[in-house]
Amino acid sequence: MLARVHALADKLIYDVAMARYLAATLPKNGLERKIPGGWTVRQLIGHLGDAQARYAAALANVLAGEPPFPGGFDPERQNSAAAPAFASARLPALLESLDQTRSSLLDLMGSFSPAQLEMPFSHGLSLIEALGAWSGHIEGHALDVIDAVPELGRDPMVLNWVLYADYTADPGRLVRQQRLLEAVREHFGEDAPGAGDEDFEDEEES
Repeated sequence: MLARVHALADKLIYDVAMARYLAATLPKNGLERKIPGGWTVRQLIGHLGDAQARYAAALANVLAGEPPFPGGFDPERQNSAAAPAFASARLPALLESLDQTRSSLLDLMGSFSPAQLEMPFSHGLSLIEALGAWSGHIEGHALDVIDAVPELGRDPMVLNWVLYADYTADPGRLVRQQRLLEAVREHFGEDAPGAGDEDFEDEEES
């Protein structure tokens, strides 16, 4: 796997692992809570696997010398069509789909040559730029889950994930990240992430 792709592959592995962690730590009936936009958390988890399947299909098309989206690119329509099937899906099946599509993506990501990474992909992006854009998909939706299940916004592993995520390409999520950070600082005080940097500076000076 090329070095430029390897970091994105590592991030995919981490983000899928964290999505599984979120699912494992949901409170009772947490799967049925509504995220912004109206989906349940259960449907969102299904969406993550479904989107990865579409990403994998697009990459496979490129490797075969075909357009990435031969049927057109309309994610809103595709998401709306797929969501009802996830409303009653069992969580183990949804997580299995997430794992399988992650593995498919990793296999494909290891197949690209340097020249292929620079190929035009879609919407004015090269292949490597599209991979970079896709890499923020799961962590972007993590904020949606926290909105639906605020209890997760006190979990150290979840906070370490979303508070250090780079949301600069999505101003709306960046604002939500900042609000979460402010809420965490208010709740935890000096022990909040980022709130005690001066302690480390003192240690370095001693």
